[in-house]
Amino acid sequence: TPPPVSTNEFVVGESTAGVGTAEWVAGPWQQCSTQCGKGVQVRDVHCNTKHDEDCGALAKPEVSRACEEHGGCLWTPGEW
Repeated sequence: TPPPVSTNEFVVGESTAGVGTAEWVAGPWQQCSTQCGKGVQVRDVHCNTKHDEDCGALAKPEVSRACEEHGGCLWTPGEW
């Protein structure tokens, strides 16, 4: 499990014994959306309470970012 990113207190149900820490949990980045050129990577980011509103006051980590891949590019020589 990835380490928590930010924290905030929450109460589970009616019991004060259920006080815990609400945290954004960021999953791993997926592969770039393209194999040649500019694309996007995405990841799952959710509140550990299963209710994103519990983490609403906290800065949410990015769920997407730009990426660039060149390993899948096929270069075909053309005529001069």
